[in-house]
This record gives sequence, C-alpha cells and structure tokens, in this order.
Amino acid sequence: MTETRKLPRRLRRQSQATLYVHTALFALITLALLAMAVYGVMGLKNAVAADGTPLTWEQAVDNAATQTLARNYKKLSAGDKLRYNAQDNWVALLVVAVLAGVFTGVLLKMACSRDVSRKHTVCGYLEALDYLLPFLFGLVLFTVYPIVNVVTLAFKEKYNYIYDSFASVGIDNFRKVLNDRNFINALKNTAQYVVFVVPISTCLSLAVANLLNRKLKFSALFQTAYFLPMVTAATATGLAWKFMFQADYGLINYLLGFFGVEPIRWLTASRYNIWALIIYGIWNIMPFTIILLLSGLQNIDETYYTAARVDGAKGKRIFFRITVPLLAPTISLVLIINSISSAKVFNEIFPLFNGNPGAHENLYTMVYYIYNYAFNAGGSVDMGRAAAAAIILFFILLVFTMLQLLVQRKWQYH
Repeated sequence: MTETRKLPRRLRRQSQATLYVHTALFALITLALLAMAVYGVMGLKNAVAADGTPLTWEQAVDNAATQTLARNYKKLSAGDKLRYNAQDNWVALLVVAVLAGVFTGVLLKMACSRDVSRKHTVCGYLEALDYLLPFLFGLVLFTVYPIVNVVTLAFKEKYNYIYDSFASVGIDNFRKVLNDRNFINALKNTAQYVVFVVPISTCLSLAVANLLNRKLKFSALFQTAYFLPMVTAATATGLAWKFMFQADYGLINYLLGFFGVEPIRWLTASRYNIWALIIYGIWNIMPFTIILLLSGLQNIDETYYTAARVDGAKGKRIFFRITVPLLAPTISLVLIINSISSAKVFNEIFPLFNGNPGAHENLYTMVYYIYNYAFNAGGSVDMGRAAAAAIILFFILLVFTMLQLLVQRKWQYH
C-alpha cells in the first residue's frame, strides 16, 4: 500500500496503459512473425517444380534461396518475393517470433503486477526506447549491417554476389588486392593527393578566414563567394573546372600564358592528371575548412589581442604567438577531417575525366578502385576484392588518424 500511495492516480493509470499498449504491440509482432514463418514452412512442404513434380525439402530450400538471391534478375511479383523470402528465412522469422513472444510475456506479467513503482520505472524505459528505436533501427540497418557485411565479404573467396555463394574462407582477396598494380597506383595517387591538398588548403583557408574575421568592407560578399562551392552541385563545379583545364581554350592555360608558360595538357597528358585533380581538390575543400577555422577564430577572446597590442606586439607576432596556438585544437580537427575526406577522393574524378580514372587509367584512387570492382558493369565485378580494399583503406585511415591525434596532444595549446 505504501508503494501505491507514492504515485498519483494519473501516473498509475498512465503506466498501466503504456504497458498494455506495448504488450498488445509486441503480441501483434509475434503473431505476424509466426504467421510468416508458418507460411514459409507450408510453402516448402508444398513446393513443386515447373513440371508439377513435388520437390523434396532440400530441393525446396535451395529453390527458395536461389529465387530470393536472384530477384534482381528475375521479374518476380510482390507475392512471389514475399513467398520466397518467407521460405528462405523461416528459421530467422521463428527465432525472432519466439524472442518477441518472450518479451510479450514479460510485459504482460509486469502489467498484471501490483508493484506500481516498478511499473512506472519500466514505463520510463519503454518510452525512452520508443524515442530511440527509429535511430537504433537506422543505425543497425545503415551502419552496423554494412560494416559486418563488408568484413564478411572480404574473407569470402571467389564470391558470387548473385547467388551469395563462395568457394572458401580465407585471405585470398587481400592477396589479390596487395598484388594488384592498380591498387598500388591508387595508394600512391591517394597519398600524393592528401599530402598536397590538406596542408595547402589549410594554410590558404587560415589566411582567408583570418581576413574574413577582421570584418572588412564587403566581407559579407566575400563570404558568399568563398562559401558558394558548398551549395553548388559537385558535377557542375567539376564540369566548370574541366573547361578551365582545357589545353587550347582553358582559363588556366590562358593565365599561365602571361608568364610565358606553354599550354599544359592537364586532362590528356597522364603526368599532369594528378596535378589537375589536386588543384581542383584544394579549391573544393576550402569552403568547409574556412567555416571551421572562422568559427574557431571567432571564439578567441579579444582580451588576448588587446593585451598583446598594449605590450607592443605587431600583427605577424600576434598571429603566430596568439592566434595559431589558441586555434591549435581547431586546426587539428581540420587536419583530421580533411585527411579522411581527401583519402576518400572520388567525386572529383568523374567530371574531370568523363568517369574514367585519368586519361590513361593512371589516376586510380582508393575509393575509385573499390568502386571499380564493386559496381563495374564491364564484367570485372568482384565484391570480395572491393571489400578487402575497403578494409585496408579503413585501417590506413585509422593509423593515420591516431598518429595525428598523438601529434595534436604534443602541439595543443594549454
């Protein structure tokens, strides 16, 4: 009785209603899953071949798996897709139905309990779960499952993605990747791209952000001009740069001509392809970098600058002795984010080289290599090799990021 009096009647009724609603919901889920599992089992028992001959259980299971995995190549109706999926996954459906039934029983027992305070506590957890469930569902579906799937694919040798079959489990995919000259070329190109794009874009962005932070005349116009690439389609900006890189009538060669430089074949000569990509990459990454650095500059207390000017410090000394040390955490964040982003360079290649990895397939990057083996329609699809390359890229980025964090700890201003 003492436990009951601790909660108002309104809260007790609300807790009771919440438990009943969740119990009914999980009961419906259990019934639906059981119905799908039974539907699948009955379909396997009554399965027949095209000529009307009854299939054995093993033949029916293989047929359901084949029909389900080859659904992209077979024009199945919605009813057939549901039927074959129920037949192919009846065990998983049954297991999930049992778990949902157990949870339904627990909720029903809790709803019939007389412990009001405990009911109220459980209802609090259920309401929190209701809010988190959409996020958790998206996290599992779009993050956890793809990661697990990529890891398992990387170790499946001679994997056939149409029928989800493979010869054995091993490291043959990693061996193929590491012995592929295109992968070695992709490593070199990606490393060169990161080495040039990240520091140059950071230095230029720091200079621009410092100017914008001074709130000069027409600063709003300059901010709009610098941030415009962020709201422009990557394909449109890439095509614009493609015209500027043209050897005969491009703007870049036209400007270089004032300094006596002969026209450079940026997009057709393989030796210049990587430099065209680097120049475009620096311009493309600067707006986001400027925003981060500008936000960091605006968070620096003006008191430091006032004290420095009183002591007679000049602009250059103030910048390197006050601005840069206080901006160190933001610069470190920028370097890490830009390094990861630059290592995944992919979108910039398509408009510049008509979807090809350079003029003579000399500009493979890590992500383009993965894309080529995962989705190439020319007959070289190899999901296992693409997954292995993706894992290698992940560990390279992980090690590189850890090294940057170690350097940041020694450099960060305290």
